[in-house]
Amino acid sequence: ILHQALGQVLIISPWNYPFHISMTTIVAALAAGNTVVFKPSEVTPLSGLIESLMEASPLLKRAVSIAYGTGATAQRLIDQRPAKIFFTGSARTGKKILQQAAEYLIPVDLELGGKDPMIVFDDVNLNRTVAGCLWGAMTNAGQSCTSVERVYVQRGIYDAFKAKLKSDAASLVVNAGDRGDADMGGITASFQLDIIKRQVEEARAAGADILCGGEVLGGSELLGGSEVQGEGGCFYLPTIVEGATADMALLSEETFGPVIVLLPFDSEEKVITESNHSDFGLSASVWSKDLKRAERVARQLEVGAVSINNVMLTEGNPALPFGGNRRVHYQAPEYFIDIGGLPPATRSARASVNFSLDEYVRLPDRNGDRRCYVDAQIAQHVQDLRQAWAGPLILKSSFRSPRFVDAFSNTVAADGSGWVH
Repeated sequence: ILHQALGQVLIISPWNYPFHISMTTIVAALAAGNTVVFKPSEVTPLSGLIESLMEASPLLKRAVSIAYGTGATAQRLIDQRPAKIFFTGSARTGKKILQQAAEYLIPVDLELGGKDPMIVFDDVNLNRTVAGCLWGAMTNAGQSCTSVERVYVQRGIYDAFKAKLKSDAASLVVNAGDRGDADMGGITASFQLDIIKRQVEEARAAGADILCGGEVLGGSELLGGSEVQGEGGCFYLPTIVEGATADMALLSEETFGPVIVLLPFDSEEKVITESNHSDFGLSASVWSKDLKRAERVARQLEVGAVSINNVMLTEGNPALPFGGNRRVHYQAPEYFIDIGGLPPATRSARASVNFSLDEYVRLPDRNGDRRCYVDAQIAQHVQDLRQAWAGPLILKSSFRSPRFVDAFSNTVAADGSGWVH
């Protein structure tokens, strides 16, 4: 096996962690032997900072090019046909990048948004769990893809949890962090503040209760005409909302701000169903002293990672994988089916299918339509393979969804043959 660098990698970085995410992806691309074209967010360009770091080595200086600009700049860079694209940002922008990259069949990694659920059972340590909830929801003022946004609390402790959470949230200090006296800072971009305000106000108008927060602290001050906020404004108070329903944007769309939606639940089965009822599937957390129950629930959540009795453990953690399902993570999907029942050395007959990237991205953004496409591809492929092989099959898949495995299982089971996943 020979490992070779791809060539030139285009990295399009977000504004919420402008230095950390930029450096992580740049260093990873360089370590694999690639050169980098880096486009920072126009909201947080950090002009000159990355260049000054690359000055440490003539090799790094030549290997990393930086292009400042808006989304139009990113489009022009994609038209230059890099060997790979890595984008972190919103699902809306990610779709546009995927569609443009499909024209050139450029492989793309997308790390997009989240609407992470936190499930709290009634046997938890209340103080520690509330502290974890606040940390997961309010760190970086909620401007993180793995922020806690939906909190499901078992009804037996719901009132006590709510009272403690409300009291502790009200005690947080909201201020500019440079003075060292702040628990939570401001919202980075004015357009993001508008999204937060709109979601909360729409929920309030539709009957949801705002238990605390729900308003902006101070006025807005733009620096140099940009959308970066100064110390005088764009501080949104820590907010807790009760009584939100599934038809509200606050519960169905990413908020990306310091807002917690609090929801009671009665049964394990119901909270799993409600947690999975989302277009997002990045990460989640389950809180319980009963670790067997916590793991049982964690395994049924349709997300990329689950923390047990903790939050955000996979974010920026080099010891753990990071990624998700649905609208939060994308790699060009593929699977292959090995012919089983033969010694590895002689298992040379392998059939493989790569989904057409442009055909896949043009599907409506609804899981059902894409699953139908996947199911049809599997059924046709198994049918073709059966003409040459009647033995057991082995499925190896980059899809994490149990529904994908079920589709394969059902197709193979129809002809009575065995299979291994």
